[in-house]
This record gives sequence, structure tokens and C-alpha cells, in this order.
Amino acid sequence: MVKQPVSVNGVVRWRDVGLANEAKVAPSSGKKLVVIRHEIGDVLRDLRQRQGRTLREVSHSARVSLGYLSEVERGQKEASSELLSSICAALDVPLSIMLREVSDRLAVAEGLAVPDTLPQDFATRYGRSIDGQDLEEQFSAEFPSPAYN
Repeated sequence: MVKQPVSVNGVVRWRDVGLANEAKVAPSSGKKLVVIRHEIGDVLRDLRQRQGRTLREVSHSARVSLGYLSEVERGQKEASSELLSSICAALDVPLSIMLREVSDRLAVAEGLAVPDTLPQDFATRYGRSIDGQDLEEQFSAEFPSPAYN
């Protein structure tokens, strides 16, 4: 619930006015506003559940309180980069991979196309052919297949 201050007889009290996770609509465009902390929480929860791990296991490994990790996963808390790094390490997932998934979800919510291939300029920059086996072999050597797939 979202709380709003209300003054009653000079005393300020907090009143529930709605759900915090309700989709909010931008007044000018009529589009749904995307809250990044919600997307981060959803991705972290998905990663944890794909591994079949509990909140307690991950919070212990990440050295984060169970309640705080739960709030991050529900999108109620804005996690620092250090905390996200610690959670990703506990999940054995690179922070960049988690952020990439968040980025892809944001792009979809914004109606953008998410490329599913390696850009040609990336392959050219590193002097390898995009069709060549050597690029694929190098990536698999540098970035072994993560446990969450």
C-alpha cells in the first residue's frame, strides 16, 4: 500500500491510498511507467527460483537480511550497486547478465526491439568474424555457461 500524510486535528497520520505495485500511467502519453526497482526485483526472483533456492539461502550467502532481500525482490526497496553485486555473487550470476535482463525487460516495456544476435560492429572491433567458430569458442572459454540456464 502507498501511504499519504493526512492531518486530523493538527495530528499528521498516514493513510493507505492504493497499491504500490499498481501500474502507473504517464499523464501525457498514456503509457505505463516502468519502475526499475520492480524489474530488478522480478529478475532477481526469477534467477533465484530457477536455481530452486530459497530467500533464506540467498540472503545468508549474500550477507543481506532476509526481510531486506524480500523487499528488494518485491520492488519495495531500491538496492545499492554493492548490494546488487553481493546478491548476484550469491546467485553465481554476473551482475552484467542480471542488468542485461533488466535492460531487455525495460526495452520490451518501452516497445523497443531487443536484438537477439551479436552486433557486427562488436565482432569487427575484436577482429573476429561473426560467422567464425573462434568467436564462439572464445566466449565460451571466457564466460562459461552459468548455472542458472
